[in-house]
Amino acid sequence: MHIVIIVLFTKWGGFRYRRRSVTSVIEECVYLKTTGVESISFADDMFLIDKNWIEEFSVLYKENVDLPFGCTARPEVIIPNIELLKKLKDCGLKSIWIGIESGSERIRKDVLDRRMSNAVIIDAFRAVRDLGIVSKSYNMVGIPGESFWDAFTTILINLKVRPNGTSYYTLIPYPGTKINRIAQDLILFFYVEINSKE
Repeated sequence: MHIVIIVLFTKWGGFRYRRRSVTSVIEECVYLKTTGVESISFADDMFLIDKNWIEEFSVLYKENVDLPFGCTARPEVIIPNIELLKKLKDCGLKSIWIGIESGSERIRKDVLDRRMSNAVIIDAFRAVRDLGIVSKSYNMVGIPGESFWDAFTTILINLKVRPNGTSYYTLIPYPGTKINRIAQDLILFFYVEINSKE
C-alpha cells in the first residue's frame, strides 16, 4: 500500500499559519493517485478550523480523488467541528491522529500552552469513535518538569479514551520555543559551540 503525507501548514517558533488552497491540495492528490497512491494523510493539527476550506475540500476530494485519507487534529477543535468531521467522513476520512501530548493538565497548561481539560480530550475521542472513525493518539515523554505521576497520567488517559492506536514521542525543545527556554532554565541541556580546524 502506498501512503503519502501532505503537509498543509507552516508553524515554528510562535504561531504562524499558512494553508494551501483547496485547488492546490486537490491537484496534488489527483497527481498522487495517478502514481498508485492508495491512501493519503494530511499533517495539519488545525485541519478542522476553516469551515469554508473543509466544505470546498470535501466536495472536490470526493469528486476528483476519492481515496481513503487520515488527518491530524487537536482535541479542542473536534467537538465544535463535528459537522465538518461528518462531511470529511463522507468524502473518505478513515482515521484521525489526535494530540493528547500529556495526560497532566498542569503540564499541558504550564509547559505546552495547551489549555484544555482532560474532559475535552475524552469527549473528542468519544465523538470520533461514535462517528466510526479510527482514532490514534499522539503522546510525548521527556517533557521538562514532568514527574513520574505526570507521565503515568498520560498512560491513564489513553486507557480511558481507548484510541485504536497510540504513539509516544520524545519531546524535542526546538530553539525559540517556550519549551526550549524552560528546558534551558532547568539545565536539561546546553549548547556547545564547535569550531572545526581547516
